[in-house]
Amino acid sequence: MLLPDPGRSRAVLLGVPDYRRLAPLPGVAAGVARLGDLLCDPTVWGLPRRHVTVLDGRASADDVLAAVRDAGEATDDTLLVYFAGHGLREPGGDQLYLALADADDDHLAIGTLPYPEVLRVARRAAGRARWRITFLDCCYSGLAIPMGGSGAVMGRAELARLVSEPGDGHGRSGSWLMTSASRTQRSFTPPHGYPYFTGALIDVLESGVPGAGPELGVRDFVRRVEERFQERIRGRIPDPDRPEPQYVGHNVDPDEPWVRNRAHVTPHVVPPRSTLPAAPEEFVDALRLLLMRQHLALVPEGGTEGLKGAWLKRRCQVSGEERLIGYLKSRYARTGEVVFTDTHLCLHSSSAGTRMRIPYSRVNEVSLDTATEEVHSGAATDQTVLMDTSLLMITRVTLGHRTLEFREYHPEPVQKALLAFLPAMAELRLRRPEWFGRPLRHARE
Repeated sequence: MLLPDPGRSRAVLLGVPDYRRLAPLPGVAAGVARLGDLLCDPTVWGLPRRHVTVLDGRASADDVLAAVRDAGEATDDTLLVYFAGHGLREPGGDQLYLALADADDDHLAIGTLPYPEVLRVARRAAGRARWRITFLDCCYSGLAIPMGGSGAVMGRAELARLVSEPGDGHGRSGSWLMTSASRTQRSFTPPHGYPYFTGALIDVLESGVPGAGPELGVRDFVRRVEERFQERIRGRIPDPDRPEPQYVGHNVDPDEPWVRNRAHVTPHVVPPRSTLPAAPEEFVDALRLLLMRQHLALVPEGGTEGLKGAWLKRRCQVSGEERLIGYLKSRYARTGEVVFTDTHLCLHSSSAGTRMRIPYSRVNEVSLDTATEEVHSGAATDQTVLMDTSLLMITRVTLGHRTLEFREYHPEPVQKALLAFLPAMAELRLRRPEWFGRPLRHARE
């Protein structure tokens, strides 16, 4: 079975972080942006950018429905729809309302989009689609699942039953839906970082599932999202209030692949063995081997750096003469960039807005200090404010009189990369001092 064809698929992502009458939801905007980046990443799915429509709080109900219609009519493979924001319901009611920026929880006809309308438009417009996938990260999102058709994930008996149910009258097309909560539960957003459910989605797309194959099927993906969600909220939300993600599917083979598994080591990530000898005789070969062992992304030897490489070189002010050898993978770009050329370690801190270029001949002069800082703040939900404590990881890189600081919430990819790279370079210097005793080719500060 093949992955969904990104060239024949579309995605509509709607995230509403700010409201005029409801509490703001920190992290929603960043979550939507990161999810869009991952869906476009060829190591995950590879959707063309033009196939992803991102909407925010400025969108009206008509804007959203039109975007779903246009995306559905343009695809004959997979239509993905995602929403993050407030979810509302009438007292005792069984209809989910997606809250837009002008939503009023006392008058649900104002500023909301009833979910059944989204479903109707998606079904009609995407009648030729092979799959329809929906993710809802909002309070009461389980209302999107018909009564009697809901079931938590984790491979329980309901999963096998749900995936074999008849379709919805539109041929052999399949559909599956995952929500952040049941029909009576609220969802939560921490003060820093992504909403908990969206964060779990991002975690699985970013990191994959160790031990699984090169692709993730629906069953494996849903199970892992549930596990990561529970890990994220453990100790942060009291048991009585803890939401349970829900899943439902129609005409979906649970083992059918959906996205690539980033945790699976693929041959193209590792350069050919002939280019990585056990005892490299050239500095660049040793550098490539070192980066590979640290699981950093490599630019294929003799290959093109591509648009990603050109963007990283601009961000880190890499000269035109230098060759890009490796870098932290793109999912880390919102924290900062770490780029390895044939002559320099190049750093850019997004939080500090500063850059540093370190010649490899001077890496022994670099000092690396790490620290942690607790950040206390409150998270808004539809009905309450949840106090939360987040751990901020601080990494300071100092060379001479200059210091560059990275500030990261967990996970801390820049810190981990530098803590691994600098000692490895020190060891390499001991073994091959001749590579470091003179300025490297076209090295500059």
